[in-house]
Amino acid sequence: MTDFAAAIESTARGIAADLIAVPGWASDLEWMCQEAHEVAKVAAEHAAGLPVFEGIDVAPLFRAAGERAAAILREVAAEPMALIERYPDLLPAELRALMTAKAIEVLQDAGASVETFKDDEGTTFLRLENVEALRIPADEMERINATAPDPVGALHRVQ
Repeated sequence: MTDFAAAIESTARGIAADLIAVPGWASDLEWMCQEAHEVAKVAAEHAAGLPVFEGIDVAPLFRAAGERAAAILREVAAEPMALIERYPDLLPAELRALMTAKAIEVLQDAGASVETFKDDEGTTFLRLENVEALRIPADEMERINATAPDPVGALHRVQ
């Protein structure tokens, strides 16, 4: 992913996370998608005035981020499991922590050994031992592993 694409994705996810936090956001999806574009427009205007962006046209980046945020909202509204499977970073931190704790409990109850790690950005990673006890088909385990993000920096064991 290029730096430009990464900046678009990161900005879009920030916008989408803020909008998903609004109660009932999916009930007026098109309005929320318009809001994504409006937030991106205001952010572009603000960024254009910052010295770090002097002489740089930031409008295309923020326009693209607004489009991507709206696409994320539409995807999650159409397929709510996408929020957990592809966009867990958009969930509130307290909910992510609760879901992680419950997942660890379920995995351990099923007989797997679980080690917890965090990368340099605080993303949680689980290392499983004795996965055979989970009776998850190999192709499903491969799919799960393929959806995991790459850690940023080093992994640090959580006690």
